[in-house]
Amino acid sequence: MSGARPAAGVALRRARARDLDRLLALYERLAEHHGPAGARFALRGPGDETLRAHLAARLADPGACLQVAEEAGDLLGFCLVATARRPAFFAETERIEVEGLYVREARRRAGLGRSLVESALAAVDPAGRLRVELAVARGNAGGSGFWRALGFEPVVDVLERRR
Repeated sequence: MSGARPAAGVALRRARARDLDRLLALYERLAEHHGPAGARFALRGPGDETLRAHLAARLADPGACLQVAEEAGDLLGFCLVATARRPAFFAETERIEVEGLYVREARRRAGLGRSLVESALAAVDPAGRLRVELAVARGNAGGSGFWRALGFEPVVDVLERRR
């Protein structure tokens, strides 16, 4: 991936515990954005402490990076990536998983998402050795186009049967 830079005045940095309330609000916006995809991306509800606990755990995880974009004290977006592990009987036992990416709508299409992804991946896997995986909801043409522009391509189909 190329080294996209955020706009002047926008800082990329690792999230801190004091960012959690603002990150929760951004996650709620992300869930709203994915609303048409159904329950797969729905949150339990506003104020649910399990998301806060998950994000706090990711902040402390050396195999994860929760990167934020900030301008004048306002969080514009985030990218959360984490090392995912598989049993030792697989040849590939580690990969990077993109758990979430969100950029405020007014700030999209200016390279901020790309910058967040690149900086988060570099923080977790500086040598770029690990494969990166993510899920994009079918029908999310904007998301799919964004990830394809970064070099991602479909590999498997995930099938589900609702009961």
